[in-house]
Amino acid sequence: MPVEIDLESKTDRLKQAIGCDPRTLREGLLRRIFTAYSLSMIPQWRSALAKAISLLATGGELHVVDFGGQVGCRLVPIDTA
Repeated sequence: MPVEIDLESKTDRLKQAIGCDPRTLREGLLRRIFTAYSLSMIPQWRSALAKAISLLATGGELHVVDFGGQVGCRLVPIDTA
């Protein structure tokens, strides 16, 4: 049986958390993005991080906290300047 998600409710909570409607986010807008468990808990983690990077403003920072087993992962600086 499919799970129904109340997107309007989730959007309202995101508006409160980030101070804007998440549907209006555009590339190059954010100065800082924090993610937690985005590598170990999101199957499409590469596309999730790529989307986050696209939302960063010039000189923006992406902070990733994850305690999963990222065997073979390495830190790669990303120049947004």
